[in-house]
Amino acid sequence: MARHYECAQSVGCSKHFYVNSTNSDVREHTFSIDDFIQGKVDAMSAFRSNQLYELDRLGVSYNVIDPADYGFVSSAVSVLATQNAVVQNPEQTQRFVEATNRGWQYALDNVDEVINMILERYSQQKSAEALRYEAAVSEQMMQLDLFPLGATSDELAIQRAYNNWVSVRNETAFDYTLFWQIFAGVAVAGAFLFINNLRLRRLSHQLLTMSITDSLTGVGNRARADQLLRSAHRDLKKGAPGCGLILCDIDHFKTINDTHGHQVGDVILKEFAATLLSAMRSDAEICRWGGEEFLILIRETDEHGLQVLADRLRTCIAETTFSAGLKVTASFGFGMQNPNISIDRNITNIDDALYQAKNSGRNCPVAADIH
Repeated sequence: MARHYECAQSVGCSKHFYVNSTNSDVREHTFSIDDFIQGKVDAMSAFRSNQLYELDRLGVSYNVIDPADYGFVSSAVSVLATQNAVVQNPEQTQRFVEATNRGWQYALDNVDEVINMILERYSQQKSAEALRYEAAVSEQMMQLDLFPLGATSDELAIQRAYNNWVSVRNETAFDYTLFWQIFAGVAVAGAFLFINNLRLRRLSHQLLTMSITDSLTGVGNRARADQLLRSAHRDLKKGAPGCGLILCDIDHFKTINDTHGHQVGDVILKEFAATLLSAMRSDAEICRWGGEEFLILIRETDEHGLQVLADRLRTCIAETTFSAGLKVTASFGFGMQNPNISIDRNITNIDDALYQAKNSGRNCPVAADIH
């Protein structure tokens, strides 16, 4: 049976999810959660700050597939200007940026006042509680702990300083005063650019780290997992020592979300990842494969060592008491990565072992057929 997906625009589907034009139907977005609630669609694109609040309020269960977990970090709302408009009107552009930043800062500092203004002057389509939820999620997504509000506006200030310093007029005689002004201006602009370059390099490194890190659990995301799998596969073909893979899945996680709420579920996911890390070798890599499923990659190991690790992880999880006093178990599929078959085939084999563990009563490890 074909799966139905409701999207605001055309989408390209990753082969990892086995979604394609033959087994799915992408429909025009209605911008309503009704079709999702009624089961008319299996998935829909949504804003974290909007539809999730309504689903939580109505007690509707859902899973979130966040593009940021797979290396796609973008903003859906941007203000664009031509290069000429910015270059020819740098002061006006700077004032616009500064006013925008001040507006955002005021909104963040005075949430209740802004909500009241929206309800009184503009629209009552959303409740005050829904707007407060939207404000909290928006602030979280700004990642102000990493980036100051309006950080990129510094580029305009640098450009304006450079323009002010290097603007010159024609002189018939050599003007040493002008020469030293130009020299000083270039030096100042160079210092600004050098400092800014260092800042941009630091931010680029942070963005790179963010692009391969799961924002919830802090372990690698799906993009990082793909990197590791490709790297290990290449190394194995060159004769590197054995590389083991483990797929683990939290048992009955949907019940945790339905009974205790998604916030508790998120805390459990964080604690689960931390528990796995504490029980593994320091050189092992762990990535969130999707939802409540995690992939572990261990280099320089063999089948026996992999089985010992899978059983140790199972025991460690089962003996841990998580938040809200919850006891959690997990099922494991494991196997050595075979360089003679494709990466997808390797993962499919281990995923089959994981489902055997699920069908065998859960809370157990099952070895994959890697041949």
